[in-house]
Amino acid sequence: MMALDGRVTDPNDVNKYNHREFTFLEDFSTRGIQRKIDSYFKFMFVRDPLDRLVSAYKNKFLRQNSTYFIEHYGKLIAKKYRKKSQKHYKGNDITLNEFFRHLSETAVEKMNEHWAPFNLLCQPCAMQYDFVGSFEDLVDDANTVLRHLNTTVRFPRQQSYYKSFDKKARNTLLAKVPYDVLKKVLQKYSLDYKLFSYQFPEDQLRESRIRNKQAKKRRHNGYAHERLRYS
Repeated sequence: MMALDGRVTDPNDVNKYNHREFTFLEDFSTRGIQRKIDSYFKFMFVRDPLDRLVSAYKNKFLRQNSTYFIEHYGKLIAKKYRKKSQKHYKGNDITLNEFFRHLSETAVEKMNEHWAPFNLLCQPCAMQYDFVGSFEDLVDDANTVLRHLNTTVRFPRQQSYYKSFDKKARNTLLAKVPYDVLKKVLQKYSLDYKLFSYQFPEDQLRESRIRNKQAKKRRHNGYAHERLRYS
């Protein structure tokens, strides 16, 4: 975007940038907004909901420089879901389970833009987008948009600080989220799965249900053993 805006020549020269310095649609008058909606090439990018949520969790709560999210969300989540005897809530040590519990109990309209459902955030049913790209095909789809804009700018190479998303690590984290919590969260993103042709993670939900049943069985057997021991 900076290259298209003429701020840099080569997008690969950009390290990190505060996107809030750009001009947004809401900065224009009502007439100006409508004129741009009618005449501009409109596109949006989506991502698999579960991948997006786990990525948001890791980026906003496990990084030491995510001060805003740690202060405004992390500490509140920790305070809500942990024992009152814990006096100090760092906010940068919340678990994925705690984050998902927060999501399961938060109305989608009140969610932060980094994890709110795309159907609410981008309003694809109200806005007639000319192109919908995906994070999974980011480079190809982004370059498709750039070619449509008749520019020589191409999507930049991956930054050195960026770590590729690991599906195995994602599943390891999700394995710690209880079935009922995961189910409630997925229900909130069900429309995103349908609208953007992502496969609903039935396997993930099934595995979670099995783990939940196994945990209940272990607790029941342990309780029965204790009763037998003291009878």
